Amino acid sequence: MMSRHHGTFKKLNIPGPAPWPIIGSLIEINTGGFQKFQMDCMRKYGKVYGFYGGLSPMTIEIGDKEMLRIILVKEFANFTDRIVFKGFNGDVDTGINNLSGDHWRHVRSKITPAFSTGKLRKMAPLIDHASDTLVESLMRNVKGGNDVIEMMEVYGGYTMDVICSTAFGIQIDSQNNPNDEFVTNARKFLNLKLASPLILVLIFLPKLHFLMPLMGWSFLDKDIQAFFRRVTTTLLAARIAGDKSRVDFLQLMKNAQYEKEDSDEEDDNEYISVKKPSTSWSRKGITFDEILGNAETFFFAGYETTTITLSMASYYLAMYPEYQDKLRQELLDKIGSKTMTYDNIRDVEYLEMVINETLRISPPATRTDRVCLKDTEVNGIKIPAGMNISVPIYGIHHDPDNWRDPEKFIPERFAEKDSYDPMTFLPFGYGPRICIGMRLVQMELKLSLAKVIRNFRISISSETQIPPEMMKLGLLKPKTVKLKLEEIK
Repeated sequence: MMSRHHGTFKKLNIPGPAPWPIIGSLIEINTGGFQKFQMDCMRKYGKVYGFYGGLSPMTIEIGDKEMLRIILVKEFANFTDRIVFKGFNGDVDTGINNLSGDHWRHVRSKITPAFSTGKLRKMAPLIDHASDTLVESLMRNVKGGNDVIEMMEVYGGYTMDVICSTAFGIQIDSQNNPNDEFVTNARKFLNLKLASPLILVLIFLPKLHFLMPLMGWSFLDKDIQAFFRRVTTTLLAARIAGDKSRVDFLQLMKNAQYEKEDSDEEDDNEYISVKKPSTSWSRKGITFDEILGNAETFFFAGYETTTITLSMASYYLAMYPEYQDKLRQELLDKIGSKTMTYDNIRDVEYLEMVINETLRISPPATRTDRVCLKDTEVNGIKIPAGMNISVPIYGIHHDPDNWRDPEKFIPERFAEKDSYDPMTFLPFGYGPRICIGMRLVQMELKLSLAKVIRNFRISISSETQIPPEMMKLGLLKPKTVKLKLEEIK
């Protein structure tokens, strides 16, 4: 009786691992992590398989690029929603990642202009300032004799500074003032136990969800939520709707709240266009709770993913000095000693290749998901309404059918943008629910990594863990990335 749903995939003729009673595949995932589970299942069952998370939800894992093209784009209307745990996210419940249907469409349409080319160009000086502070901090360490540096720590400080300035319009030097009240609360907010067994209970034993609120458990600490609510209220109250002198996220949301969005000649929707919501959600503006939820989502989604990517990119460049030298030479050829800008950094093609290859081989998010809203047949497979769909990003990125020698770090894979199928490279997702902050993150990654490589030679040391040991659950996060830096004079 406890495993009454465990015959579902046999009826659908979908292969997959035999489930344990009640807990499904929880043991295998908890032991090796989602990335190992994906690789093992893809080798054994192919690119489409089913696994169980306790009594429910049942999940179809789809690594077939043609099926993904249908689910993420062509039949997106049947797969608009993501798996969410309502009631456990506190203020982040109103963040874009936790919204569904027309509510998601409405909020996404209001937030989209904040990430246009014109707005990003105006945000570039904020990122430029934080990246200069990063280089200065590294330089002090190197000149002071501390040349073996924990990259996760220094890049974490840089990312914190960028988010504080671009999201909240606050200039906080967390790299030199780690005890600032905003910084300490932000770090507490970000230090969520995503690898906690309680997360697995929510995912795999949803019938027990009702117990969590009764136990007073949620993803976010109530005191930290109260702090951010107070800060956001104060900052918004000080803003004037329509003010064009500020370009941070809160200002743009204040403009949206009062329908005062300023159009920009360079505003565009080149990858994030969304159909307008139905009449029931065609209201004006955006609410305070939606602003707060998305400002916090900005923090939550952008901090560790960016820190991880910069740390792993530095690790790979230390491991393969020939690629590091090639990148440094192109920076010299294309930019020289000139100030790096939003425009000229985009001309350094090898920089993008290095970042893309880092995201391919070590994607911070190893999977994404969708929920089937309507019975849909995809390439002969009948997917019933209510079924969870998992996209195995890590497995797709390491599939030898998609990438030659997938375990090798080879930036030149991305020399030609049309040389690979976009369905085989999904670090930001794809389709209408692609990461809305993708281009902001790319600018953040490029400006910082370029400045570090221009000023320092990075190498491995006796303290470097090769390869870095990764966390098994949550994001694909290295436990440590210690590298040696030498100033380039």
